[in-house]
Amino acid sequence: MDSIDQSGLDQSGLEQNDLPEIIPTHIAIIMDGNGRWALARGLPRLAGHRAGTENLRRVIEACIEFGIQYLTIYAFSTENWGRPQEEVQGLMKIFEDVIDRELQELHDQGIQLRHIGRLDQLDPVFQEKVSRALEYTRDNQRLVLVVAMNYGGRDEIVNAIQRMIQDDVTPEEVDYGLVSKYLFTAGVPDPDLIIRTSGELRGSNFLIWQGAYSEWYFPPVYWPDFDKDQLRLALEEFSHRERRYGRVEAAKTINLEDLIKRVRVALVLIPVGLAANILGGWVYCLLVALIIGVAAYEYALLYKASGLRPAVVLSVGAAVLIVIGQSFNRFELTALIFTASLMISVVYHLFEYERGRDQAATDFAVTISAVVYVGWLGSYFVSLRNLPDGFWWMMIVLPAVWLADTAAYIFGKRFGKHKMTRRLSPNKTWEGYLAGILVAAPGTALLALLWQLLGAGESISPWRGALLGASWRCSPSLATWVKA
Repeated sequence: MDSIDQSGLDQSGLEQNDLPEIIPTHIAIIMDGNGRWALARGLPRLAGHRAGTENLRRVIEACIEFGIQYLTIYAFSTENWGRPQEEVQGLMKIFEDVIDRELQELHDQGIQLRHIGRLDQLDPVFQEKVSRALEYTRDNQRLVLVVAMNYGGRDEIVNAIQRMIQDDVTPEEVDYGLVSKYLFTAGVPDPDLIIRTSGELRGSNFLIWQGAYSEWYFPPVYWPDFDKDQLRLALEEFSHRERRYGRVEAAKTINLEDLIKRVRVALVLIPVGLAANILGGWVYCLLVALIIGVAAYEYALLYKASGLRPAVVLSVGAAVLIVIGQSFNRFELTALIFTASLMISVVYHLFEYERGRDQAATDFAVTISAVVYVGWLGSYFVSLRNLPDGFWWMMIVLPAVWLADTAAYIFGKRFGKHKMTRRLSPNKTWEGYLAGILVAAPGTALLALLWQLLGAGESISPWRGALLGASWRCSPSLATWVKA
């Protein structure tokens, strides 16, 4: 492993602002999908396992940077002996090579190795290497790496019961704490977060006792592709979950700093939006296109972080062109741009599928959703500005956007329970979304009434303002309909 530069950074290795809100003390990973990763690339399964060991190095480095104290990896289960003998022998050779190659570097990085499982059932030479590695790193404290080798959760519990019987433990003495002391993981805190890669939704006999109240996360990527960005996404998801351990849910509070930040952003962006609205024409259109291009790019990157591969350049380009095309008020031009992006995306992702990308269909859906959701939505602001009273309509919709988002944040933070999209935007809830609509509608109706009283536009009326406030996320067709 490469050394981690600590200059200018905090103890976790990252700027504090880059860290997820809550960092778990202990994460455990079921490193699944090595074989399928290799087969998808026309390689033997053992090549996938070798790639998995290389990836482990990167994940360990990321854990150190994020400040995680314990990392448990599921290297080989008691059930894995049922695999073909050639694969089992190959795996054991890979494990030995990893110890020989990485031990000194792990020690230099301050990593303590621990083993859980039936070590006495493994090859004597391998046992000796493992025992030597455990002893060599026993005093390190930077990260505890727990390797589950020849491990099974049921076997661990049976072993604990057998040892308690041997020690003449009476029934009255048995409690949760005592059982934990007899487990392989004695002295290691229970995992806060358990990750299983490859999208499989099973526990596979892993940390049955210890994971009773762990949070689970199932990224749809094979283990060799689970990188630092994937780990960050898992930690972000974890930081937004509420761990109640069977207790009543605590009252939610509003973060005052977030509210102040929203006000500051409004103080900066509203003058910019107002200036563009006053200038109108191509200045306004290009500003909207720039904002939509950035939004489409971030949208695609969020999905890339979850293991998908949308065509980022195509998504951004098509979204921007749809916004620009809408400035001509020609629906056929917008339809042509969308159709062209659809066909190019089909060809691109078919090519990815032929190369062994088994999630190409999902990648295609994400590419097109960026074009539709971000590009089509963004063109709505251009269409609205092109109306006869477009300037005054924008003087309604700009406050509506801020008002709806702020209301959605406050209400969602306080009462939200049902997540809209856990991976893409884990903070958003359906309760917050509906609150944004219900608050924006009367607010924009009042603004429309104000402009009407001031004689600011013939087509402006309170009921149309309310409709605009309630539906500002809709497509350009709304702007045309409101005009009627």
